[in-house]
Amino acid sequence: MDCNDLVTAALAAGGHRVRYSPAHVQKLFFLIDRELAPHVGGPYFRFEPFHYGPFDREVYRVLDALASMGRLDTVAKGNFFIYRLTEMGQAVGDAILAARPPEVAACLGECARWVRVQSFRSLVMEIYARYPDMAANSRVPDLVERARERRQTQSKSRAFVRGVGSILNLAPRTPNPFQDDVQKALADDWHAIGDDWRNLAAPFPKFPHG
Repeated sequence: MDCNDLVTAALAAGGHRVRYSPAHVQKLFFLIDRELAPHVGGPYFRFEPFHYGPFDREVYRVLDALASMGRLDTVAKGNFFIYRLTEMGQAVGDAILAARPPEVAACLGECARWVRVQSFRSLVMEIYARYPDMAANSRVPDLVERARERRQTQSKSRAFVRGVGSILNLAPRTPNPFQDDVQKALADDWHAIGDDWRNLAAPFPKFPHG
């Protein structure tokens, strides 16, 4: 997979011809480079901390190349562009995704959808919280502070979740032939509660390991 194909596939994974802002594409491909590079043949970019988090101008050059190939539409909106795959681009992206391992394709889709549901401020803050090195040149000090507070909260939440998991014995479940139906039902309920706590403590997309 080359860079053009990776960008096409990632945009396609977010849904049929959905629209992406400049903030969306910058943060989407930063997440892919940071978390999914071994699974997609990357990293493809060289992100640096800029005014509003990770930025690489090369992302826009790749998008321009996709537009010249007929895979991408660009629409001016004020001082920036909105990006959307063409029907051909969507078909190419879907075909690339179909050739990837299902868990990788699913994660690309989760990342693309995640960046699009964030407001600009929440997107920048969440990136700062997860990757504090990308806040080095920030022009929004209030978001840097909020990100620091969020890291502290998340750290406490994860510690609490681990403690709750320990108390509830939420290790991976193994069949126990000596449990009666009532004990099994109670154990299933506690595991479900533990799953809810883990989801609350992990707002970011889940990335495959390795």
